[in-house]
Amino acid sequence: MKKPKKNETGQTPTEIDTEASMPVENEPAPEETPAEAHEKTVAVLEEKIAELTDQWLRAVADLDNFRKRAAKERRRDLFQAQAGTIRPILEIVDDFDRALSLEGEENDLRRGVQMIYDKFQHTLASLGIEAFSAVGQMFDPNSMEALTTLSVPGKPENEVIGEIRKGYRYHGELLRTAQVTVNQPAAEEPAETK
Repeated sequence: MKKPKKNETGQTPTEIDTEASMPVENEPAPEETPAEAHEKTVAVLEEKIAELTDQWLRAVADLDNFRKRAAKERRRDLFQAQAGTIRPILEIVDDFDRALSLEGEENDLRRGVQMIYDKFQHTLASLGIEAFSAVGQMFDPNSMEALTTLSVPGKPENEVIGEIRKGYRYHGELLRTAQVTVNQPAAEEPAETK
């Protein structure tokens, strides 16, 4: 077996490596100055402050979004509850409309019905319920329901030419669609073939 060669100092390579990797007991570890220690502490604290501030801002934003969403849901739920109560009342208004549209002599009964109807309309308006007229408007499937069609020359296609039942809005939102008659051009008769 061969002995490892020694270098100029008389040590083998393994002896040199071992000695170099061993800590020297007499050398003191480099110490931080108080200013450097203070700067490190400030940097760590600033980072922690930034992290906590970000978490706080996110929590505040989440709370604000929750409040807005909850308020919107409360308004929607309230609207649905009130609308469910109001819709049957509108059927009574429809009956008044039909009774008042009948032709006949002006008599006390008709005047009494008219007074009740006017008072009822005033009460509905004070609750934020308003009728909208569809006659003369172009047909809008979002707020109207076409029950019949007629062909009236001189009127534009899809114009509402009659109203079977009024539509209503509650605080600007659609409560009930109007039932209408829409103008549609007459279908052309196919020519007879011989």
